[in-house]
Amino acid sequence: MSSHSLSLQHLVALVAIKHLCPLAVFQTITEDFLEHLYPIAPLIHVPFFSSQIQERLYPTNPNFLRLCLSLCAIPIASLPRKANIYRFGYYASTKDMVNRACQLVAASRIATSPDWAESPSFNDLICSLSLGMASHYAQCPSRRWALINESIHCCRSLGLYHKDGYRDLNAVEIEIGKRAFWMLYFVQMYVGTIISGITN
Repeated sequence: MSSHSLSLQHLVALVAIKHLCPLAVFQTITEDFLEHLYPIAPLIHVPFFSSQIQERLYPTNPNFLRLCLSLCAIPIASLPRKANIYRFGYYASTKDMVNRACQLVAASRIATSPDWAESPSFNDLICSLSLGMASHYAQCPSRRWALINESIHCCRSLGLYHKDGYRDLNAVEIEIGKRAFWMLYFVQMYVGTIISGITN
């Protein structure tokens, strides 16, 4: 085995689900996302995502790990009645747990995909948008703006603002791309309305 392979494996192992919460809690969070929040944040292909969860790909696939961490942040931030279960006596607040998810995604990107912003993927868009929404719900305005701006950059880089950007995509990617584009649009409009109301 090459030294490059060893170093890559080491970097992947630096970030894991267990650094956010125990696996049992993670399972609960993902189930709650699919049951309660997927209808308002339909950013994944559910059968494919569920099969990857069952195959436990998150320890070895950094992209899927980041997706899991990012999607988990949405129910953590928006289902307060589950806070005691999600935080499992470790986090002082929901904001702390959302911040932790953001930090882990950033650490994973630095470790395994440091140049991601030069050529962002669909996965990068979904991660940034999910974390931006969660940061908004958790009342982290500075991080929200940073992540929404990341999402805008991803959307532009992928060409999702124009029909030509969908030309070489399969049916699932086209549908998710359109959903992400319009979710980002409405998030911008909503946040802009709030700020306008504060400043006027």
